[in-house]
Amino acid sequence: MKPWDGLVGGFVEQYFVTSPNMTVLYSPPLPTRTVQRRQDYRYGQDDPLHWPQFFYTNRCHYAVIRRRPTRSSDPFGDWWHNPTEIPFVPDEGVLTGVGKLHHPYILRHLDDIEDICKRYSDYRSSLSNAMPNKYVAVLQHHLNQSYQRLSSLPMTLSDARSIYSFMQRCYLELLAALDWIQLYQPKMEGRSPVFKGDASKSNLMGAFVTDSNSATQLFHAGVPVWVVRDKKYHPSTLILQDALLKEPSADILELEVLDTSATPVYVGACLKDQITAMDRCSSRGVTWIDAFQATLSSQPPAAVQKAQSNVPPKRPGHALPSARLSKRPKINSSSPKSNHPSPSSAKPSDSGEPNNHRERDKFAPVDSPFAPPSPVAWISALKNVDRRQPSPPRIPSGYILPEHGLFLNVPSSKRTKYLLCWLKYRTALVFRATDTLHPPVLWRAQLWRTFLALDFTQSDKSTPHTDLEDGEVPLSVSTFSQKQRDVVNDTLSNCIQRAGVFINEQRLTRSESGFTWQQQSKDAADLDEPQLVREILWEMANISFRCEMLALDRARRLPPSSANRHNSELDRVLREDAVAQCFPKDLVSSDAYLKEGLAAVGIRDRAPYLLNLKKVMQEWKGADAQRWFSFSTTRSLDTCTDGELERLESHLSQFYAQSFFDQFARPCTLPHRPA
Repeated sequence: MKPWDGLVGGFVEQYFVTSPNMTVLYSPPLPTRTVQRRQDYRYGQDDPLHWPQFFYTNRCHYAVIRRRPTRSSDPFGDWWHNPTEIPFVPDEGVLTGVGKLHHPYILRHLDDIEDICKRYSDYRSSLSNAMPNKYVAVLQHHLNQSYQRLSSLPMTLSDARSIYSFMQRCYLELLAALDWIQLYQPKMEGRSPVFKGDASKSNLMGAFVTDSNSATQLFHAGVPVWVVRDKKYHPSTLILQDALLKEPSADILELEVLDTSATPVYVGACLKDQITAMDRCSSRGVTWIDAFQATLSSQPPAAVQKAQSNVPPKRPGHALPSARLSKRPKINSSSPKSNHPSPSSAKPSDSGEPNNHRERDKFAPVDSPFAPPSPVAWISALKNVDRRQPSPPRIPSGYILPEHGLFLNVPSSKRTKYLLCWLKYRTALVFRATDTLHPPVLWRAQLWRTFLALDFTQSDKSTPHTDLEDGEVPLSVSTFSQKQRDVVNDTLSNCIQRAGVFINEQRLTRSESGFTWQQQSKDAADLDEPQLVREILWEMANISFRCEMLALDRARRLPPSSANRHNSELDRVLREDAVAQCFPKDLVSSDAYLKEGLAAVGIRDRAPYLLNLKKVMQEWKGADAQRWFSFSTTRSLDTCTDGELERLESHLSQFYAQSFFDQFARPCTLPHRPA
């Protein structure tokens, strides 16, 4: 039997469908599609995980995606679990509608993810210096990002379901893509023996084709294939048995639309555009948003400005130094000298920021046992930043989370108060910082100071505890003013734009001195322990550093040469992956950051991340003039001395710190470790 003949055949409209290696026929997708997200967060008949699609050379692996297991005991079935049934744990903080996926549940997937990522790493190594398939690299990045978010960050239930569905998709597609490259493509190209078995037992998704060449190749590879041709070819085609085509139905697919009021994901007949639209919709929850760019046209929150109306004016002698409109010198990372005021004569370092006391020099570290440590090279790089403003002077960018120095440059009683405020709002503020749909407005340090100073301690005993549950100990309730409510509402304004998310008034007005950290109950007195405070501030700084590096990369990277819209989207994702390689895989585990990352204890522990940072920064403006530019990122670390690595770290950190100031007119957040 020839590949374009049929074991079975059937008609659909003006076409007939045959298969040379399958005894069941599926109805092919119509030429013009209306793609909508279904209630299982997938795409019904248009989803390559659930229904055969037309063979498309840029997504060859769709044909070898594994079908849903028929046995419920199959361990592979976890990757087909309905996202609407995942266990979600609501947060008990000030935001209702936010929580996390149950941690033991997401951990069930970790072994499979590590195995497939190891297989991807082996595939990359087998290519020597050649680049891997771009889409395969994107799948691997998105798989890691979706797992990171689900295991670490707060989100809405809808987001958790969507990201979980996307994680499943990335895993199944990555598995299929590696299978395609390593197992099926060699058979199609004659590099390995053709398939001689029964393709109907392969449990592969298969593909529709319209040409005999593709049919032949898939047939020889053992991939289920259905040939779709015009009716006029029917008389000359060998068909052993007529059959009815299987149509999409509710017993095998979710057909109910997730949101009937939403615009369809795609309407049209171009398969390439359809796939791009589906990719964009599925990945929306894992793409980090550049809050720096989003803040450019935003104004400071009105309520916070009003809350500062009682801040006394600056004392005489603390006006901003006038910007020197001199030409900026070229950055020279080899020079230890700098052009900035000495710390002893430091003036307000965040240009234009209101204050009522002498501001600390934010380019210098705070000497405190509560401060999470940074590598010496990064501390030196920040101190040596040339702070002269270009013409015209720029407005300094704000912070996505409070700058951790705010907690250190105050008396211990105020530090405790600030920390309790942060811990009360921690989940909400991390959600605010990492939300992928509504980016937050960046706040200057004084605005964050105003927020952290909200008074939750004045008890009003006349207020009844109407929200107490059985066995719950009554807590004091603050006299929470309307001004304070306005500040909180403005702070979390991007959060409450999300459907189902709102501020819980009962939790908002409670004054709490107890909190949970790393699954352990703590009290305000525990905030006198330096190690606990270092961990709290490290988490805050770590998220800020990651967001800042991504924003700086998007601002300083030279424009890519590709003008193709599809390729540019893949390039953007791969660029995010390059930045992600500068950090350990675990987003918030403090243990990982002691021996991994740019702030790890030893220089050799930091070295792999320094090389990844060098790969990122070598595409920035001005990088080609730097000494470190010629340092080979493919060089084995075993051949590098500690001195060479330390010099590389010094040069990279200087260029990073200076580039950040040149772009955003304020000191950057440094990499830290929790202890």
